[in-house]
Amino acid sequence: GKITYNVQNPGTEEWNVKLTQEPLTLEKGKKYRFTFKVTSSTDRKIKYVFQDPENGYEWYGEETLTLNAGEEKTVDYELDLTEKETSSTIQMNVNMGVIDEYDAEGHKTSYVPENPAAITLSDFVLTEIK
Repeated sequence: GKITYNVQNPGTEEWNVKLTQEPLTLEKGKKYRFTFKVTSSTDRKIKYVFQDPENGYEWYGEETLTLNAGEEKTVDYELDLTEKETSSTIQMNVNMGVIDEYDAEGHKTSYVPENPAAITLSDFVLTEIK
């Protein structure tokens, strides 16, 4: 399946415009492959993130994507839980409004999209790597 978000207002925080899937269970010592497809009607950035809201929003992985208008991007990301504990309360978000970015010194800046966009997400798959 697929879903299209017509983003007119990006909000003021990353989580203001998002797709969420929860709860997911990820197990200690395992690796997972996360894939999906995305297109946008305008150039923009989006970010997907895996985190655990039941444990202080502990971070499990993320990536910021730069999308070119009209071009489909296929995401292929590996989650490595070698040093993470098992959790059954993981949340996966695809943030599509304001995107927080950090420089080498850890200073936060925000990417704020200038134009509305139709963002289409499809073919989400999360599988254990054997």
